[in-house]
Amino acid sequence: MKLLPALETHLQQVLDNVYARLPQPAPSIERLRQCRIVSHRGHHANPGIFENTIMAFDQAKNEGVW
Repeated sequence: MKLLPALETHLQQVLDNVYARLPQPAPSIERLRQCRIVSHRGHHANPGIFENTIMAFDQAKNEGVW
């Protein structure tokens, strides 16, 4: 079934509002310690290094990104 784009957008907004109001449990400290920041395209803040290149991944690794 295909929805009209405006209807789909409206339904998405309604659902986003519903889930935003539901209480969410906070993660435990142990779970937060296990989190990793992942750079899936490498370093991107350096204008001399392009994303998705070996240089970008090397730079991200050097900065401690997992």
